[in-house]
Amino acid sequence: MGSRIDVIAPMVTVTPGSPGRLDPIARPLPAPTPDISLPKKLGRPPTVNDLIIKRTFDGLTPAAAEAKVRGAFRGTVAAQNENLVATTVKQRVRDMQVALNNVFTPGTPNRQFLDGLQPAKINVLGSLSSSNPVVYQVTKEGQPPKYYSKGWSGGFTELKKAPVQVVMNAEISLEPRGLRMKYPAWENRALSGPITTITEL
Repeated sequence: MGSRIDVIAPMVTVTPGSPGRLDPIARPLPAPTPDISLPKKLGRPPTVNDLIIKRTFDGLTPAAAEAKVRGAFRGTVAAQNENLVATTVKQRVRDMQVALNNVFTPGTPNRQFLDGLQPAKINVLGSLSSSNPVVYQVTKEGQPPKYYSKGWSGGFTELKKAPVQVVMNAEISLEPRGLRMKYPAWENRALSGPITTITEL
């Protein structure tokens, strides 16, 4: 069974310097600066696609974040695969904003799960994998990192191995809220030719 991104918690207003426990990160991280909202009076539960994203959690426009992901690609994309790549990258940027919002919002299942694993260093990873699009990397001192994904049941499952094709890597601190985003290099040789069936981008 694949993973889900998450329900959308009420958008959080991020205030730098919030009191509380410090995650064990060696240097302070910049305060997140998102500008994300939902349309008023939807009349139904919101979905990821309803989000109005003017500025991502690392302060970029969605188009600029997508460009950073595409700019980190090492290889060639055949013309017939351009739409697949563009659609997947666009969706993953949105998925990451939902995940980060729910991590920074106290009381959400995501936050409660990560709070229960403290003290630890946390990275939220955006992968082009369709089965594990957002993965939580948790590293305790003196131990190798562990990777967790949220399933459709709402519970978190430890993955047996690190995710593939990570295109966004958010190093975060919970309190005070901080985030530093990286856009790692990635490749997929299959994209250079025709793709008839694809299970993982």
